[in-house]
Parts: sequence; structure tokens; C-alpha cells
Amino acid sequence: MAVTYCTDRNFNFSESSAGAASRSLAEAVAQDEEKEREARSKKEKRAPSQTQMPRTTTRLAAADSAAANTAGTSSDAPPAKRKPAVFALLSCCCGDSVADDVVQAAEMTARALTAAPPIELEPGYANEEGAARGMAPPSAGVFEVVNKSRHANEIIAVLVSSNAADVALRRPPGSHAHLACLRQGLMPAQTVLHGHFGEELDTIEVALFHGCIHTTPMAVRAQAGPDGLISESFRNVKAYRIRCKGKNVLLKYKDGVGLELQRGEANGMLSSKKKRSVGGGIDMKTNVQVIELVRD
Repeated sequence: MAVTYCTDRNFNFSESSAGAASRSLAEAVAQDEEKEREARSKKEKRAPSQTQMPRTTTRLAAADSAAANTAGTSSDAPPAKRKPAVFALLSCCCGDSVADDVVQAAEMTARALTAAPPIELEPGYANEEGAARGMAPPSAGVFEVVNKSRHANEIIAVLVSSNAADVALRRPPGSHAHLACLRQGLMPAQTVLHGHFGEELDTIEVALFHGCIHTTPMAVRAQAGPDGLISESFRNVKAYRIRCKGKNVLLKYKDGVGLELQRGEANGMLSSKKKRSVGGGIDMKTNVQVIELVRD
């Protein structure tokens, strides 16, 4: 915030000690000033004070000034991110841009090493068994994705975790173990996977691998081998960030677009306004409303 410093300058006028000849001139000047002060005093008595006339304007100006100061120091503004102490040393040696890259890489590595394992995904609709037993569907904590590609041989793969975007887009050190879990998320066309996440999570990220170079899951696994990464079989990858606190996350893949929110279907004529998920009967009002594409 720019700060302007204002300084009051007081000029003191005194008699010159040049001699008696100048005293008469000083006395004349003093008399003229006294007459001017008297004239101003009489004028102020006849007319409203200058400080009173623009009262409204002064108050408005003061209000605007206060509002400007409040806006400049609003508590809603996010606090500036404090950079680690090592940044100063790197900046001196290598420049700010290189230091930023090093710090970001270190942060991503730390997230990859400390993040919880990806969510385990299983075939089938979420709450499919519960719906068959007549149990109430879950109101939160369920993840489901459907591969609704129109192409019968289009294969995708999904990875769901708290740092899936970093792992898929930037591949920091320590991400190999997370990418190995992508085998669970391999999805041919018209298949469904589901999993569960903890209520303590505020946000989850979903990495979508698409543009597969193979047409069967067997070929994908064969190329990777028992210890390799199936991510190498996909030409493209996108990542999404989703605020999931107190919600379910029900998604679908649409070829040429990416991941979208499921809309569900109406069950019967009497409940045409209440939509539920296919297969599991989860109320679509419990589904998240927004998914955010993460830029690489």
C-alpha cells in the first residue's frame, strides 16, 4: 500500500536586525496585517463560516476516504503468501523465476509424498447393493463415474485423490506410487466405477486420461507389464478439482468433452421432479454442482 507523507512547513517571519531604518517598514507591514485580519473577521461574522458551508461535502469526502482506506485494508483480502526463507538465497543466486520453479517443485514433491493414497475404485454403480435391499442412499461421501462414450472401443482411466492434478499434469518426484493405482481406474466404454471418500475431505481431484492408443484393457495392461504405468498408453490428460464437503460426486465421461456432472433420471410419473442416479438411486440434489478444470 502506498503511503504518502505530508509535512507542515511553518515559516517564521521576524524583524530584521539590519538597523533602525528597517523598523519603520516592519511596523507598517504589521499594521497592514492587523487591518487585514480585522477585515476578515468582520466578513466572517456577516457570512457563514467557510468551514461550515461545505459541511456535507466534507462529510462525504471523509466517508469516501474512510471507504477507500477500508477497501485497501479489507480483512476479506487473502493474505500474501509467505515464501520460504530459502527463496531469498535462490533468488540471489539464480533469479526470481528459477527460485519460484524450485520452490513450486519442492511443494509438489512434498504434497505427493504426504498425500493420502488414491481412492479405491470398484466396478459397478454406487449404492447398487443398497438400492436392491431398499436401504436409504448415502447423502455424502460417494464417488461414481460412468464412461458414456459413443465409441464402443474408447478406453479411459481415472485417478481420484487429494493431489491427482499434480500427479497427472506435473509428475513430481514421488508420484509413481499414485500413478500405479491408475490400473483400478481403467474403464472401457459403457462401464461404471465407484468408491468412497472421507467426510473430512473438503476437496478431491480427478485426473482423466483419454485418447488411448489401444482398443482393449488387456492391450493396455500388456504394454505396461506387471510393474509399468498404464498412463503411457494415453495421449491426453485432464484434471478437475471438486469441492466435495457434505456432498456426493457423481460424474460421467462424454467423448470430445471430458467429465461432466450426472443429471440422473426421474423414477415414475409421481416423482418426475425428483431425479436419482441410475443403478444406485442416489438423490441428485446431493451431487456436487460445480467441477473446476485445472490448468496445466
